[in-house]
Amino acid sequence: MINESIITAFYTLLLIILTFPIGTAILLKFRGKARFMPFFLGAIVYFTFSIIFVTMINSLFINKGRVTHDFLNGNVLVYSFYMAVVVGFMEIIGMFVAFKRVLQTHDDEKTPLMFGLGYTAVALIALVGLSLVVYVSNATALNALGEEGYRTKFADVESYDLDKTIDVLKNIRIIDLIYEFLNMLMYTAVIVSLAVMVFYSVKLKATVYFWIAVIIRALYTIPGSVTSWFSSQSTALDPDVWNPVRSVIELLFAGIAVFMAYKLYACYKNEELVMPLDLFKKKMYKNTKNMLDKL
Repeated sequence: MINESIITAFYTLLLIILTFPIGTAILLKFRGKARFMPFFLGAIVYFTFSIIFVTMINSLFINKGRVTHDFLNGNVLVYSFYMAVVVGFMEIIGMFVAFKRVLQTHDDEKTPLMFGLGYTAVALIALVGLSLVVYVSNATALNALGEEGYRTKFADVESYDLDKTIDVLKNIRIIDLIYEFLNMLMYTAVIVSLAVMVFYSVKLKATVYFWIAVIIRALYTIPGSVTSWFSSQSTALDPDVWNPVRSVIELLFAGIAVFMAYKLYACYKNEELVMPLDLFKKKMYKNTKNMLDKL
């Protein structure tokens, strides 16, 4: 039997996924006078570039039957690098096209925030929400029917898949769902920050920040790709060991993304001509000069 507290946590997490990005966007709309068009465009861009285009690329290179399948799936480093490049380029290019071609007249600083929230609204449903719906339905059926009744009802499903589903449901802990919740918040912060970076790279005509966004998104993808690869090999990593390591790595890149987005926002809002990287170069130059003068 599945603990009722776990099922309640499933419902709570699902409710947060469905309401958090949309609720925040509504708040920005009525309190900050933001426009909803960037929100809907963000949702469309995620569906188009992150689902359709990435799926098409994977079907050409990584799916079974392709010449490159064994090479790309045969090693965790190769697989992770491949996914990082594909996801990094596709997602950031999608944002760039949206801001460059569709939202070129939207200069309000809330535009990238609404875009990022729309993007994450669909992403969280696709990446986490659908899995939670499956978990809730299976956990409820398992508690209502019992394990034997559950197996009888789903007798047409392979026994291996049933065993795997039951095992997953029985071993999920509250701490795992808390980790998933924190990961959702971090993902939202990263996507919104990257949207801000790409938006200002267009408005300030600073292409370097587009490439920084690509690199950050690619690097942020790697820990998740490592998890996916090991899961596909039926050798899942120990969550008590891997999850903290993954969180630290993702938090590092999330922090960089948020910092860069904040600096770009400050430059744009204050109409400063000095960009964050220029400030960094000047500071490095000044520190180096002072050090040499002391020698």
